[in-house]
Amino acid sequence: DAQTALSSGCNAILESPSIKHMLGIILSVGNYLNGGTPRGRADGFAIETLAQMRTVKMSQGEKPGTLVDYIVKEMDRMHPAELEAMMAAGGEALSIKGAARHKLGDLMDECRAMKVQGEKFLRSAKAVEEPALQEHALNMEALVAQLQDLEDRLKNLEQRYHSLGDWFAMQGNNKRPSTDDFFTIWDKFMTDVRQAFVAMQERKRQASLHQRRSTPRRQSLACTRDLPNLEKLQSGEDGRKPCGTPRRSSSATMMQRRKTFAGRTGNLAGEGQDGCPLVPPGTPPRRPPLLTPSSGVRHAAEFARQQTSTSDAGGDGDKVAEGAPLSAVEAEVAVAAAAAPAEAAEAEGGPKA
Repeated sequence: DAQTALSSGCNAILESPSIKHMLGIILSVGNYLNGGTPRGRADGFAIETLAQMRTVKMSQGEKPGTLVDYIVKEMDRMHPAELEAMMAAGGEALSIKGAARHKLGDLMDECRAMKVQGEKFLRSAKAVEEPALQEHALNMEALVAQLQDLEDRLKNLEQRYHSLGDWFAMQGNNKRPSTDDFFTIWDKFMTDVRQAFVAMQERKRQASLHQRRSTPRRQSLACTRDLPNLEKLQSGEDGRKPCGTPRRSSSATMMQRRKTFAGRTGNLAGEGQDGCPLVPPGTPPRRPPLLTPSSGVRHAAEFARQQTSTSDAGGDGDKVAEGAPLSAVEAEVAVAAAAAPAEAAEAEGGPKA
């Protein structure tokens, strides 16, 4: 109800540490701005100053705002988390807004008038000896008692508000505004503080987002995953390939393979073209693989060898046993001898053998 809302508003301003911290910052800023003038080094300020703070602009063009924005910034720096608590549900801002909707003087006048009217009706009901009126008189007596209790609480609230006025140096009835005017000034000031607080939070969020976007990402290296063994990894002591070892190009790799292949096939004694041994020392050379030519090639080879052995001196050439394996060189000679008559016949136009 109205009495509870006004009581909460008075307690929020008189007993809240956050409100006192904010008022202390406002007083310090005002004394700094009025330094060197008769208005400087003041011990307090008028309540109307809260309504005038939104009209004081900042002198820095790159940081637009009012004196309220500066107060909020200093409050957040000196007393972090108190502004958020004031603006939260059940905080001082909502209590002040609820108190600004009621006028204590009007409430007291209305309560007093209702009590007077109830007492008058009660006296009239007791004067008439009627059972129905007597019953209504009992109900009216209970309502008058409730109105009397409400009036006493409103008087206590009025004393509380007078203490609040004395704390703000509002002496006398002429200087002390009504409760609705007083709390309306505070409500407007708290609305400005809320807007400045929201704007400050948004600037912080944008600055954090910009910093996160402008910070380059760290490049992760595969060789730095094992940090304790980084030195061994770089030197190759752990058996793995050291970091930064250049890879051979494809042309160099192919050239090395060609040299190795030529060394293995060109020298059966076990040495390559560069003189490097391909087999351990003392190992007998391996014979080349045996070839098994087809039946036609074998007959041609045997014929060629018989002709060669017959033409030798003495005619005692070695004869090849039928079915003996041929070496690679003998196979090539046999193929060439078999192909020679066919090529001659084709050149003369005759049928092929």
